[in-house]
Amino acid sequence: MRQLILKYILITCLPIAAFGQRSISLEDCQTKAKANYPLVKQYGLIEQTSQYNISNANKGYLPQVNLSAKATYQSDVTQIPAALGAKLSIIIPTMSKDQYQAVLEVNQLIWDGGIISVQKEITNTGTEVEKKKLEVDLFSLNERINQLYFGILLLNEQLKQNAILQNELQLNYERINAFKENGVANQTDLDALKVEQLNANQRETEIRTTQKSYCIVLAAMTGLNINENSELAKPEANLAVLTDTIVRRPELALFEVQNKLYESQKALFNAGNLPRIGAFVQGGVGK
Repeated sequence: MRQLILKYILITCLPIAAFGQRSISLEDCQTKAKANYPLVKQYGLIEQTSQYNISNANKGYLPQVNLSAKATYQSDVTQIPAALGAKLSIIIPTMSKDQYQAVLEVNQLIWDGGIISVQKEITNTGTEVEKKKLEVDLFSLNERINQLYFGILLLNEQLKQNAILQNELQLNYERINAFKENGVANQTDLDALKVEQLNANQRETEIRTTQKSYCIVLAAMTGLNINENSELAKPEANLAVLTDTIVRRPELALFEVQNKLYESQKALFNAGNLPRIGAFVQGGVGK
């Protein structure tokens, strides 16, 4: 009775376990690989750097305040004899040995020829360039994931073909062996088939070794639990998606943004040759 109950439990649990296993898709591998890729974290750093540079550029519109001060103390100063002052009936004061002065100047930029505006444009364009470079790297990452993924699928099919070949060789071996027993075939024929079987077994070992290596690398890049027994879903062929991917390669977008950056740098050079207009107020005190 206990054995029947255990068999019932095992039979009942098997479909549930099989149902819980989900095949791994190419999109899953690409998404996980992108999430695990260290360079993805640079997106946040690029944005922070861009905001910092733009904030510094905007400070160029703020008034600039300059304060300078100077103080000296003389060990001796020029003096006019008191007798001369008495003769002239005037009091000649003695010069102070300490001197000081302070100057405050406020400058306000009115028009800079468009330099600050172009600097902000260069910052924004430079940020786009860095992002496009990351997209190029991520696109290369997808290519590596695709190579591993489709490589495993190809190896799986090669294993199936190899299994069919080994089965056919075994049937032929048994058939030739029967012929030999009846005197129709000889040992040479059996030896030739045996060699073919050994080659097929060796080929199976090579395929399984390569398959295991591919699974290890793909699992390391995606963080997924992938091994030789994992079920990889075959992607559906979509010619429209493939054509769109070829046309919109990230390198083309990178070239466009880089060209825009060069144009902005040219505009900055031209703006540097224009005059600047500003106003200033200066005041000071001294002794």
